[in-house]
Amino acid sequence: MKRTVDLNNIFSEKFSQIIKKYVKRLNVLLKQYDAVIFMARKSICFYSALIIQGEIEKSPECCIMSSRALEYNVLKRYVGKKVALIDDVVVKGTSITKAMNNLKEAGIKPDIYIAACDIDFIQNESFEYKRFIRHPYVILNEQDICELATFITEYIAASGCPYNIDQPIYKIYFRDHDEVEHFFALNKCVDITSSTQQQFGICSRVTHFKSTILKNIFPEEIPLEHVYVKIRMIYNKISGEMLLLPFVLLPEIDYSLVEKLYELVNTPALNDIIKKTNIRTEYENKLNIFQYIFSNVFIKQYFKEILDELTSKKVKSNEIAQFSQCLFEENELDQKANMFFEGINIIYNQESSYIDSFLFNEYVSKVYDLVLGKNSVRKYINSNGSEIAKNVISVNILEAYIKKCNITYDKYALSNLIDIFIDRGIFIPSVVHTKNHCIVRAYKGGEVAKISEKEMELFSHMLGQYLDYVGKDNLDKIEYEKLCVLFFRSAAKKDIFPNVQKEKIKAVEGDYFEVSYAKFGPRVSVAQGKRYEAGQKSLLADEMTELELLNLRKGTNDKGEYIEKYCVVDWRKDFEDNTWSDFANIVAYDFAVLRKCYRHGLSKKAEEERHLFEYVPSYNKFLTLLAIGNNEKERLLSLAAEIYLFLSVQIEGLTAKRSLLKIRDKFDGICSGIWKYVCYKNDSLLEKLFRSMSKYNKNVVRSSIDYLSKSVDRNPNIIDYIDECGDFLISLAYNLNKMGEVYNIKFAETHSDFNYIPPEKLMELESIDNGGFDEEKIVRSLQEFKLEAGALIDKCDIFLKEEAMFYKICKTIFIIYSGTTQLPDALYKQAIKHSLGENKIDYNYLLLNMESEISLENQLGEIIDNCQDVRDVKIVLCNMQKDYEGIIYGRNISKGRNFDKFAKEILDQENSRPFNNRMEFIVYSKESKDFSNINLEGFQLCRHEDLEVQHGYFTQRFYIIKNHNHSQNDVKVSLNVKEAGEVKIGEVNNSRIIESNGPYYEGSIELKQEDVQLAENLKRLADELEILKTKVEENQIVVIDNAIKDVNSGDTSKIKDGLKQIGSLGKNVLSSVMTTTVVAYMKYYGMLPPV
Repeated sequence: MKRTVDLNNIFSEKFSQIIKKYVKRLNVLLKQYDAVIFMARKSICFYSALIIQGEIEKSPECCIMSSRALEYNVLKRYVGKKVALIDDVVVKGTSITKAMNNLKEAGIKPDIYIAACDIDFIQNESFEYKRFIRHPYVILNEQDICELATFITEYIAASGCPYNIDQPIYKIYFRDHDEVEHFFALNKCVDITSSTQQQFGICSRVTHFKSTILKNIFPEEIPLEHVYVKIRMIYNKISGEMLLLPFVLLPEIDYSLVEKLYELVNTPALNDIIKKTNIRTEYENKLNIFQYIFSNVFIKQYFKEILDELTSKKVKSNEIAQFSQCLFEENELDQKANMFFEGINIIYNQESSYIDSFLFNEYVSKVYDLVLGKNSVRKYINSNGSEIAKNVISVNILEAYIKKCNITYDKYALSNLIDIFIDRGIFIPSVVHTKNHCIVRAYKGGEVAKISEKEMELFSHMLGQYLDYVGKDNLDKIEYEKLCVLFFRSAAKKDIFPNVQKEKIKAVEGDYFEVSYAKFGPRVSVAQGKRYEAGQKSLLADEMTELELLNLRKGTNDKGEYIEKYCVVDWRKDFEDNTWSDFANIVAYDFAVLRKCYRHGLSKKAEEERHLFEYVPSYNKFLTLLAIGNNEKERLLSLAAEIYLFLSVQIEGLTAKRSLLKIRDKFDGICSGIWKYVCYKNDSLLEKLFRSMSKYNKNVVRSSIDYLSKSVDRNPNIIDYIDECGDFLISLAYNLNKMGEVYNIKFAETHSDFNYIPPEKLMELESIDNGGFDEEKIVRSLQEFKLEAGALIDKCDIFLKEEAMFYKICKTIFIIYSGTTQLPDALYKQAIKHSLGENKIDYNYLLLNMESEISLENQLGEIIDNCQDVRDVKIVLCNMQKDYEGIIYGRNISKGRNFDKFAKEILDQENSRPFNNRMEFIVYSKESKDFSNINLEGFQLCRHEDLEVQHGYFTQRFYIIKNHNHSQNDVKVSLNVKEAGEVKIGEVNNSRIIESNGPYYEGSIELKQEDVQLAENLKRLADELEILKTKVEENQIVVIDNAIKDVNSGDTSKIKDGLKQIGSLGKNVLSSVMTTTVVAYMKYYGMLPPV
């Protein structure tokens, strides 16, 4: 395979030579040894990535295993052989010690090779296997070890290699991109591709399945709501190869349940490899073997249902690496799949997660709290019975913690997050035990590098120096947070901190450097926390307070408002690197000068500069704008964050007054967004302020270059979106103020930023005569504002995930739905890549955009053609009125929370209606336009329910009837007289619509081959229609008269048109009279409406 990722693309200059020497050495070792055992999981995955990239060559004589294989009874064959144990980076040596103990027990004495190790490890005299380590290797400090480990993890991800050793791996090859897109369309996939993977053409997705498919397989004691069934898909766009990894993950269970599960797959050969050192080791082996085999069985069933022309291939080397052998033949796995999943269609049981980027980032921050030991978690023991010192987190703990954090819980989003953390090396899967004989697959923290104490001391030093310069003894919260942003961003830009050098381009150009969560992540600069959410306390301040670098003072000001002040403690320190102290002193001096010049300009306020200080009336506001800068992305996110605050207020079911009182708590953020937007619209506001302040000190000019971020993306869509967010915040604030007046709730009077609404906008809003507000109108208006806010956040999510602001809004959407049958592949190829997300459904559906350049007749006709062989299919046309009610979609993803809710209600309603083996066309539209006259080639629409209003939309329902090309003389009507008492209603003519106390005719239709005129049939048909006229309303008689004319014409097409109109009268009309030939003809032509 052609190399796509060079080592130099990933590893910094500091580490590239270390890794290149390590790779060169591996090529030699693979030829020298009979077996090479790589430490799981990073080391074996790094080896696989190097193979993929062609950096090393496989040796057919050398058996490659991971240290996982040492946990089973499989080592006897390697006694007396040359064996090497290899690891890339070693911190404490715990894993190597365990591996060496297992090898020693088996009578094997391997050589140990490492690339780098921590200085504490090599100086630890208690490490008994030090004599087995072969030179050369590099000794690093812990920070460098963490950083090197992160580079290795990044290389693995960029190569499209799963960070996995515990699960089966299968391969699929695709011929072209369309084939891949079709495959993704058939699955409810969520994209979890990292930025590094995107850069190197790797696409990573995951799809989940309802755990209820295991109901009749697993013991009933296992709580299925805590079982995760999923498949990860890693696609290499360059090679066309996709790797699939099935997972069946269990919650914490006791040993007796492990035994029951193991018996589902047990064979004598498996029993031979179970290691029985103690009861914990035995059940660890049994659980691992069961999960591995059952995951194989599950994906076999999946392939049977999903693959057509594509073929799958198992990666056997992965199984050998884990077990030193293959456990089952492929045909044996197929047999087990047939046995376990008989009568189950797993593809219809797919699930997906659907949460906002903002909310997902909140998941990230909460989980990092657990990883970094911010919260106490449960203690576990290892297979030797020793308590595990490292922080261990199980899925049960994660679930409980997220639910306790008072944020929306999404089981599948949490599962996706675990995959992301494993890929980044932050989570290391491990099987652990409890003292009461339970077992669970959990996660240990990997090599996570926080901001070091040294870096926080430097920031503390800068703050202390700054306070000294300005003659203060404390900082308020906003001043601290903005100086924090500006300090670390500048440090990244100037390469001050070694662990942010690699990300300096992203930090400056993409402005992804997140100060408040910068301490999180495998590398300091890769901050993965919440992005600019208003009102969040900086966790960096918490950390510095714990380290006694800051003191937090809480209190109230003269107005009785709650305030927080930070005091710097013992900030005068000496640093080994003069560059560090010089940098901190310069930043402190620069911002002291800026503060002095700003305050000087504010007091002077020359006439030509007065308006500048009206926009920026305080130094904290100046720092706020400076921290965001001219970067369009940061401006956009700063407004979206304020909108998200409003959206997060739960007001469903509340009265108007209670809703307004809840929203009032967020009004400060809404007004802050207005102020920011108005400042953004003031062209070059910050540059003008810097020029004004430079009159008092020339150093201000240099500061504007150093600290003011530049415009990076003038895409007009971003500018328009910023305007859209700003206009929304202005309209929201204005209307909230008006609504508040109804209940004497003060909004504008208590927030000065409200006054930044431009006069022309205020006049425009005041000119709109809405007739005032009452209780009902306030509730309705707030609901509409929430819908609009949700659509704006959906756009933001698309922007964040696709790194571009290109989107379309689709307001006319088809929902194609079948309650019983798989929909055709041809429709999946055209489907919008979308799911109903948090509105969980059990229905087999897909969404199609109504293309504006294609007529409704043609697009509906194409859908009908594709669905002819599908029973019980319903085609729902949703003609949404407002943009925010539709679906917003970018190049690869789509969002539409408001449409999701609407569609969920429709599907719930349709699912409650009886199915009748017919195709139906249902229209939801704000207009009462008649859709019955749509001209479809080969089909007709027959209305079977009167127009009604549902969910605020006019609803029309039609049967889709296939045209028959038989002339009237091809049809024969057979009539048999029956008494009404002989049958039950519902059996007559299979029509279920006739009600009669007297005799009636049971009619049936058959084709007549002879060329015989059947005029008697038409006469009988016309006579019955005459009788029907006496039973209907006056306004319905004209419809029947027209039908009689059509029948008397003898023209088949006109007869069908007439009967179609009769059908539109509804079942009540037809059930009000004895019908014979009428029913028979309508049934034959497919125009008979059911009960």
